[in-house]
Amino acid sequence: MVANAVIIGWLVPSVIERRSLREMGWQVNFWAIVTAAFAGLAVFVHMAQWPYGPQAAVAVLVAAFISAGCREENLFRGHLMPTLQENGISPLNANLIQAAVFSAGHLPWLVAPVLSWSPADFIIFGWGSLVKWFVWGLLFGWLRMRTRSIIPAVAAHGLLDHILFVGYLSD
Repeated sequence: MVANAVIIGWLVPSVIERRSLREMGWQVNFWAIVTAAFAGLAVFVHMAQWPYGPQAAVAVLVAAFISAGCREENLFRGHLMPTLQENGISPLNANLIQAAVFSAGHLPWLVAPVLSWSPADFIIFGWGSLVKWFVWGLLFGWLRMRTRSIIPAVAAHGLLDHILFVGYLSD
């Protein structure tokens, strides 16, 4: 999981395309610190009340922040958005495109449940999931553009995934 995050999220953009971490948006600024602190505090408070033990807490944090948050933010907001803008696409359109690709990237999560879904379930849950991830992708892209740092998007994405993972494990 961590190797996957390193290879896809960092190795491809930085080594193959020669992008520095700074070019990918890894810049510390006021908003980066505020959002990271807020996300960290929210996760800490929530995990302090979680009954599954510290090993499960660490596994969820690694899965949410390192594997999902860092990898996907590096790939979509640290690599794809700047590449689109470098090729003459406006920031707004670059955000829309990366959000669509981000949403499509979450289709594998639908594969297993789809096998037992009715057509109505597919329309409601399948399209609903795509729309949900598209909106989250827009928000993460907006955070990246607004703060000129990828750290707020990583923090927000990690917090969202933490909430989703814990909700999934609690069911």
